[in-house]
Amino acid sequence: AAASQANDSWKAESQDGFLRSVMMRKRRRQMLQQELLPRVVLSSKHKNPLNLEMKSKQQPCLQFLNSSGSNAVRLFTPRFECGPLEGPITLFLVGIATEDGCFVSGLKRRCELGHMHPLNLRDAMIDMSPVCIATDYRRPNQSTSPSESMVAGKSGASLSGRSDDTEGSGADSDDSSCAISMSREQDAHCKCEFNEVTMQSWEEDSDDDEPKEECVYRGQRGPGLWHCYVCVFDKEDSIIRIDGVPETLEKGCCQVSPPAAILDGLTIGSDHCFDMSLGLGDASVEEGEGAISELAVFKGRLPDSDIEQLENYFMQKHGINKPKASEQVMLVRQDEWKRQGRALIAQPPPWSMRVSGGIPLPMMARDRDVSWHRVNAVTGKQVSVSRIGSRFSTGSSDW
Repeated sequence: AAASQANDSWKAESQDGFLRSVMMRKRRRQMLQQELLPRVVLSSKHKNPLNLEMKSKQQPCLQFLNSSGSNAVRLFTPRFECGPLEGPITLFLVGIATEDGCFVSGLKRRCELGHMHPLNLRDAMIDMSPVCIATDYRRPNQSTSPSESMVAGKSGASLSGRSDDTEGSGADSDDSSCAISMSREQDAHCKCEFNEVTMQSWEEDSDDDEPKEECVYRGQRGPGLWHCYVCVFDKEDSIIRIDGVPETLEKGCCQVSPPAAILDGLTIGSDHCFDMSLGLGDASVEEGEGAISELAVFKGRLPDSDIEQLENYFMQKHGINKPKASEQVMLVRQDEWKRQGRALIAQPPPWSMRVSGGIPLPMMARDRDVSWHRVNAVTGKQVSVSRIGSRFSTGSSDW
């Protein structure tokens, strides 16, 4: 009886120890998720700046800050097992950048869409660069063929840990793991087997050089609003569309033909070097709080009819209106006024900046440093504004 009682006591202690270890692992996993994963929020109901009373649809989106807002985070895939994909590449994205940042790029090569690479000192000072796409400058001796990359061993390993040359390594892959079609003859989904990438291999292959000007195409619209972005990486035939309207592109150097885009994987919420992230990570309000709600990538240049059809689907889903021609002119003008007003307020001494033609007072009054009524551009929630004046005086600014 004593031996049986001792055995039961040992089993109870072992079970308690196992439960404690399970709870500790679970708590550790939760802490890592809170620290490293982007948080999920609902998008703003007010996505149409010319009609703020019109309510759009709230949709879940990823905000690329950790749960406390203290650190910027990103998501990335492993390398495509099939090797790098050479352009043209078509990309759809519904998101918002509150200041300069990169929505999406390649894994270890530059294939960027975002608000970055400012053209002038004003945009660099206020972190409100126009939308742009940028690719890597390809040196003459660089290999770009996906087949060459696969021969050179550039493809990723399998989820099960088997080597690339294992026969039938793609038999157990999930077709839904990648939404990029490889060719017209193949299925609609890629056969890549996504697997783990170590931080060491990431750092070894990262390239933090700035892109050459012939590799950058800039539009007109700056950050600060929810948009449906569409871009096609196709050398000199590249395009950017915002809310169903083609952007007028400005190329840095028109004498040199830009290289083809190379996509070796996806970095989401930052550029491939983690230098230009959508999240700022210092818990400041409305600065560096960018978010993404939709992302779709296709190999090849989709027909214009397919682009418009997918574009309309995303815009209807998120309640984003396509502006009329007259409204588009006003939106571009307001966007420029907003950046000019921000520069006037943010300029350092001796405050020598001047704006030709002036800025309408309502546009200046909307700046985050002077506005008395503010809402978060990402979520639409009201932001508390510090009152001015003295609470102990008898003047008109009492509170």
